[in-house]
Amino acid sequence: MRPRRIARSTILCCSVAVSFTVASPAAPHMASAHAANLASSRAHIPASVVVIKRLGAAVHAAASVDAATRVVATCGSSARVLGYTNGWYRVSYDSAQAIRHGGAVTGWIGGRRVADTSNPPSYDCTDSYVFQVGQHGYSYVRSGCLSLRAYPSRTAPYTHCVANFHDYTVTNGPIEVGAEDWFGVTSRATGAGWVSSQYLLPYRDKGGFVIYPNS
Repeated sequence: MRPRRIARSTILCCSVAVSFTVASPAAPHMASAHAANLASSRAHIPASVVVIKRLGAAVHAAASVDAATRVVATCGSSARVLGYTNGWYRVSYDSAQAIRHGGAVTGWIGGRRVADTSNPPSYDCTDSYVFQVGQHGYSYVRSGCLSLRAYPSRTAPYTHCVANFHDYTVTNGPIEVGAEDWFGVTSRATGAGWVSSQYLLPYRDKGGFVIYPNS
């Protein structure tokens, strides 16, 4: 009996070029290394963080300085860590400030403003204070006037330069730029902008002004 050639004929008349790639499974040692890296990164997330900046740390609604500020945590206060991503800690902050805002506040704190509560660096909370969003502060410079900047930088353009004791309402901050803290502020006379924390000071609880040395 002669051998059948149907299979070959079928291939010749009906051939279709097909290109595909089959992904090979990850090698066991690669998977193990990835798991080890994840475990290592988790191991370095502290259980809680302490605020090490004199002007506190803003607890934002999202991991961005542009996100709304829910509350500003005071220097020396601690927050329970819930997670970490890209230099930001997701925290639960429960303090006197948080209570006034309705209880424990959950949000994001920038990693440069806090440290591991169990092993913090040396820090100083002497003469510390915070500006909550909506709180008023006043301008004070030793000479000249205070520039209201378009964004948080000493090189940013400005359209107003206010005299001492100009009343501002805080809208954002503190935000650290170039080792200097800045606050978003606004007033009816100037509109919104940014001022260096060095020249924005808090009112006394019972009226009057608090004058801190600045340069």
